[in-house]
Amino acid sequence: MYQLSKMNNLIHLTNNNQSIIFVYLMYDNCLLQIAQIEPKGSDLKRIPAGSIVIAKQGDYMNDILVPKDTIAVKTVSEENYLIF
Repeated sequence: MYQLSKMNNLIHLTNNNQSIIFVYLMYDNCLLQIAQIEPKGSDLKRIPAGSIVIAKQGDYMNDILVPKDTIAVKTVSEENYLIF
């Protein structure tokens, strides 16, 4: 029951950059992509409090969008937003 209540943490993810970002959730030493957000865009996701979220800048390589540099590593708190 405790695990279910942790998943009700609705987080507003906002991309404040000029490029597309990829957002990942670190889970069991793996990175799971949870969002791809356009410049000045946003997304809503259910992320447990205490989770680590990583944002990577997207860049084009031969017309293919790929994640490149890590721009932020944040820990989800009880607040309901993360701005990258």
